[in-house]
Amino acid sequence: GDGNVIVANVDWERFAGTFMAQRPSPLLGELPEVRAMFDAAPAEQGTSALAQRLAGLDQAEQERQLTELVRYEAATVLGHVSGEAFSA
Repeated sequence: GDGNVIVANVDWERFAGTFMAQRPSPLLGELPEVRAMFDAAPAEQGTSALAQRLAGLDQAEQERQLTELVRYEAATVLGHVSGEAFSA
């Protein structure tokens, strides 16, 4: 059948870390950028990638990161191209 090709500029650290925080993704886990990210910072048992990423940040930066994450996820669910559609 017919196939489609999509080109996207993806921030793999942000996307894969969040997407794979609750469960592994065999497809994303095979990408070299994602594998390198997880190999560079091995996860503590029971600690999500998101929790690890937030752990070293001050409260204001944690809030900024989480706000951006919620905006990104809401935009995706609602079919928007980016989180820019929502104010912080």
